[in-house]
Amino acid sequence: MAHIPPDNSDATMRARRRLSARHAQRGLGLFGALLLVAIAAVALYYVYKGVSGEGEEPSCRGTYTACQQNCRRTRTEVVALQNCQDFCRREADQCERP
Repeated sequence: MAHIPPDNSDATMRARRRLSARHAQRGLGLFGALLLVAIAAVALYYVYKGVSGEGEEPSCRGTYTACQQNCRRTRTEVVALQNCQDFCRREADQCERP
């Protein structure tokens, strides 16, 4: 038995094309925009971590510098300051030894 196409096949095809064209021009939509924002936020987070160095082990030099700054801020007496700086030097020496 042969298949006989309906009389309105051209009209149906044109309607499908119009619908398809309208759908293609709609853009991202709400879900696509939210997905794009989420991807951008994740990318920016990793860029921030890479630039700031957050999450990495502090180096021996960085630890020594932070210790020295802490000594200068918290110690008012000369003897206490010298003791604190000596402690920082010993810690830095231990850190650099394998």
